[in-house]
Amino acid sequence: MRGALEREGAPADILQCLTKVNIPMSQAVMARADLVVATGGQAMVRAAYSSGTPAYGVGAGNSTMIIDETANIEEAARNTRLSKTSDFGSGCSADGNLIIEASIFDQLLARLQFEGGYLASEAEKTALRRVMWDSEGHRTPDTVAIAPQQLAQIAGFAIPADRKFIIVQGMASARTTPTPERS
Repeated sequence: MRGALEREGAPADILQCLTKVNIPMSQAVMARADLVVATGGQAMVRAAYSSGTPAYGVGAGNSTMIIDETANIEEAARNTRLSKTSDFGSGCSADGNLIIEASIFDQLLARLQFEGGYLASEAEKTALRRVMWDSEGHRTPDTVAIAPQQLAQIAGFAIPADRKFIIVQGMASARTTPTPERS
């Protein structure tokens, strides 16, 4: 990773990895970082949120990708498709959330659709939420690692057979003003 970062002109130490992972050591690293993307269970995500550093916490199959204006849009969209279609995006490393720089949002959304993404309407998004999580916020087992057409059917709508994954737009907030999350 260090070599790849240096070839791209990034500082070699921009990413830090621990070989003997524990929450106190992880908290120490997170407190010194500029941004934290945390996975590894609820305790680790909570540690990230309490580190004093801006943090994105993720759960199983819900990794957060930050895509800025320097991204290769075609590559980012292709990688997202590959991630979401390998085992139907059930792995912890699957691109579950995309945080997209506003200046490239429309281009990336169009490219995701070119790659086979189906853009759900607000009503479909609500239907998906209703069937994918129970009343306590836990994923429902019958909606994990299934084809997008099957997931849509469970939610009560249909999507074309050629669509490979479902895209929903969430909501995010800037530090001061709520704005649509373009994910």
